[in-house]
This record gives sequence, C-alpha cells and structure tokens, in this order.
Amino acid sequence: MNVRGAAELTGLSVKAIQRRIERGTLASVLDANGHRRIPRTELKDLIGTEAEGSSISDLATVELLLNEARKAGREEGMRLLTEGKHERELQLTREIHERESKVVELTAVADGTTRDLTQAQKQVEQTTQDLTDTRQQVEELTATLAEMERLLKLAEATMSKRQRRRLEKSSTDST
Repeated sequence: MNVRGAAELTGLSVKAIQRRIERGTLASVLDANGHRRIPRTELKDLIGTEAEGSSISDLATVELLLNEARKAGREEGMRLLTEGKHERELQLTREIHERESKVVELTAVADGTTRDLTQAQKQVEQTTQDLTDTRQQVEELTATLAEMERLLKLAEATMSKRQRRRLEKSSTDST
C-alpha cells in the first residue's frame, strides 16, 4: 500500500506516516518505480490507535470500508466513463447531423447547378440554331446579291447597246 493509502487507512496524516518510516518504526519497501510501499501487516498495530482523530479498531472493518471506497471509486469511474462515452456519442451525433446538413446543402447547390447547366445548354443549343439560320440567310442573300449583280451587268450591257443604236440612229438622221 502506498503512503497516502496507509494514511487514509490509519487516520494518520501522510507526514506522520513518512516520519514513522524515517524513524524506522514503520517498515516500508521501494517498488520498481521508486515509490514507497507499506505492507498491510505493518499497519495492523496503527489501526485502533487514536492518532490524529482515528477511532478505527477493526482491520476487517477497515478492509470493508476500503473495499467499499474502491467499489464506489470504480462506480464513480464507470459513471464518469459512461458520461464521457455519452458525451462523445452526443458529440459524434452532432457532427453526423452537421455533415448530413452539409450534404443536403451541397446537394441543393448541385441540383441548382445542374438546372443552371441544363438551362445554359438549352441557350447554347438555341444560339447555335440561330447562328445556323443566320448563316443560311447570309448565303441566300449572297446568292441573291450575285444574281442582282449579274442582272445589273446585263442591264448595263443592254443599255449600252441601246445607247449605241440611238447614237447610230441619230448620227444617220443628221447626215
């Protein structure tokens, strides 16, 4: 048993136990970690003394109280572990809900983006069709313009012949 445990068991202070060890009136050993350990048999004589308010007289009673304290300590430890476990479960549940909310939010954004993309694709298709129609109109106008130019040249050529004939006719009439 360590020095503090011996003090609690006997009702003495930690300092009183340490002084008895130093004086050699209480046997102790060092464990592998360098901590003082006191055999329970060494404490038997101290139990039942009224040192520093102690009135415990029976080693069995002390053992029973010590076991109850250990049990209470274990139960308290288990309660704390359970509370800690529940706290962690609650924390994880909150994190799960937060992540699920984020997924829902991102899904809504993705759905909106998909709608936007679909609408943009329709606009691109309409613009492409409009461009195709415009090209066709340009080709038709180009063909019409070429035909008009041909007809104009033909008309110019035809007018030139008429003018020549008039000139010829007027020149023959004046002679």
